[in-house]
Amino acid sequence: MRSQITVLALLCSATAGCGPVQQARMRPYELKELHCLRQYRTGDIQTAKQALLDYLRLVEEEQASGLPFTKTAGTKALTAARLSVIYRQLGESELANQYLQKAVVYAKQDAREEGDKALLGKTGEQIGTSILELVNKLDEKNTHPKWRVN
Repeated sequence: MRSQITVLALLCSATAGCGPVQQARMRPYELKELHCLRQYRTGDIQTAKQALLDYLRLVEEEQASGLPFTKTAGTKALTAARLSVIYRQLGESELANQYLQKAVVYAKQDAREEGDKALLGKTGEQIGTSILELVNKLDEKNTHPKWRVN
């Protein structure tokens, strides 16, 4: 529940600078996002996988909407890395590798957008290792997805 409140607070703060019309247009996206995040946290591994796939599509829709969402390539990098972990757990190495490569591409894009020269100086393998370590730590300390317990 605490993490749902945190996510909701972040969503509200992201729309705080928007006018009422934009906030109304953004609300359906926010509700879908909360649903995806809830499914990732509380579902089994198949539910979590589908939630992340849905979330990636949602972020793409948000970016195409022209609304002032704050999702970045970094958001997509973390999501793709989580999908890599799930596919590896399911024994689907090819898909795990594909999503890890997507995570690296998104992380490099985010580094260019943010001017992160340290990350841009790393190899794809180093970035992949770092982002997998990051999602493992985030899930362990903050998200606590049910599928990781089993």
